[in-house]
Amino acid sequence: MKRLSAVLAVFAALWILSGCGAGSPSGAGRTDTAEPIQQQSMTGEPAQRQDEAAEPVQQQSTTGEPAQRQDEAAEPVQQQSTTGEPAQRQDEAAEPGSSGKSWTKEEIHLLFTAAGHDKSPSVTFIDSVVIPDLAYGRVGAVLFTDDEMQTAKVMFLDADGNGQTAGPCAKPCAESELTYCGDGTVSFRLETEEGTTYTYWLSLAIDGSHVKFSARDNLSKAMKQA
Repeated sequence: MKRLSAVLAVFAALWILSGCGAGSPSGAGRTDTAEPIQQQSMTGEPAQRQDEAAEPVQQQSTTGEPAQRQDEAAEPVQQQSTTGEPAQRQDEAAEPGSSGKSWTKEEIHLLFTAAGHDKSPSVTFIDSVVIPDLAYGRVGAVLFTDDEMQTAKVMFLDADGNGQTAGPCAKPCAESELTYCGDGTVSFRLETEEGTTYTYWLSLAIDGSHVKFSARDNLSKAMKQA
C-alpha cells in the first residue's frame, strides 16, 4: 500500500506540474498561440476584403452614360441651319435657275447694244425695262424707234441678247414711261400727230417656236378726254 500511495503521489505531482489540473481557471502554463484577430474596417467589413483589389468602377458621366462611351469617337453631328435644314444641304450647289440674276435697266441696255441691235443708223434707243418674272425666258425689254420704218418698236430680250420685236407705226412721247406690267406685257406712251398722248400695251407669248404678239391702246378714250 505504501508503494501504491507513493506512485499516486508522483502522478499527482506530474499532473499539477503539467497545468492540467481542474483548479487552474486561467489555464496557467498554456502556450497555445491565439489565431490573429481579423481587423475590422469602418464599414464593418473585414480589412482583408478592403485590401483586396476591387474591380475598377466605371466612371459615370454627367448624363448618366459611362465615361468610356463618352470617350468613344462619336459619329459626326450634321450641323443644322437656321431653317431646320442640315448645313450640308445648304453647301450643295443650287440647281441652275433656282436663283436668277438680278438685272438692271442699264444691263438690259448694254445687252441690247452688245448684240448689235443698235448698229443701224435708223435705230434710236429710248428706254429699257427689266422683266423680273422672266416671262417666256425674257430678262428685259427695250423701246426704240426705227426712223426708216417710222415705227416705235419693243424688243423682248433673253439673257444672250436674242430678241423678238414688234411695235406700232406711231411716235413715242418724250416721256415714254416704259413699264413692265407682268406676264410678258409692257406699256408705254405714244403721241398722235395732233399731239394727243395715250397708252399702248404690247404683249409677248411664246409657245415652242411660235411667237405671238398682241396689242391694245386707250387712244379712243384719250381723244374723248382731249
